[in-house]
Order: sequence, then C-alpha cells, then structure tokens
Amino acid sequence: MRWFAFAALPLLAVVFAGCESNEGSACGEAEAGVTTLTVHLGTNADGSMYMTPSGLQAAQGAKVRFQVVNDDAKVFHDFAVLNLLGDGKNLEHEVDGGATVCTTHEGKPYVVLDKRGSFTVVCEVSGHKELGMKMKDGFKVV
Repeated sequence: MRWFAFAALPLLAVVFAGCESNEGSACGEAEAGVTTLTVHLGTNADGSMYMTPSGLQAAQGAKVRFQVVNDDAKVFHDFAVLNLLGDGKNLEHEVDGGATVCTTHEGKPYVVLDKRGSFTVVCEVSGHKELGMKMKDGFKVV
C-alpha cells in the first residue's frame, strides 16, 4: 500500500501542474510573466457535459492565457468568460472537436485582467450550459 501512495504522487503533481503554469503547453511556451490556465470541455458517458476545473482565480493586473482543450473528438464547443472585457464584452474561444485553442486578445497571446470581480464561464453552444458545461465557481479576479 505504501508503494502505491508514493507512486501516485508524481501523477498528482502532473495533474495540478497542468491547471496553472507558465511552462510550455499545446499552445507553446508562454511569454515571461504570462500565466496559462487550462480548461477542459467535454461530454460524460451519461450525456451530461463538463467544464473543468470548477473555478479559477487570478490577480487583477495579471497577464493570463486560457488554454482550452476540447476532449470531445467530434463535438464543437465554445468557452466564454462573460463580461471579462467590460461593457458586456466576453472573452471567447471557439473550439472544434479534439482541438486545443489559446487566448488571443488585441493581437497578443494573453489578456490583461483589468478589473476585479467574479465572472460567469460557460459554453455558449445551444443546450451545452444546461447539460453542465459551465464553471460552477466561475472565474475570480482578485
């Protein structure tokens, strides 16, 4: 039993490191000072949908890029952080089946988090939010 516990530690480190990192990813190496936040979208065996993790947080003024991974091979999804850009403007990523996309905003591979607040994060494809494709705890800029 002890061997199993120690063997699982490297796996846990990889899982947690993939959630927030400045290191290389499917989107390439992030610029210095840019934090990558990874989000997975997909469909469960029972037909319900998911968006993981259930919530994210970053500091006001931070440079962030979202790496959005579509775990469904053939289903199109959308990732939207509602009103993140102010004046009702969303930060959105359209993600084809099996694809990974990363943030681009105003010609840069990141977005600067100008305002504090709690933001709703959903898939805006019709019916997907209702099937569970949303961040339960949203995105918080503190």
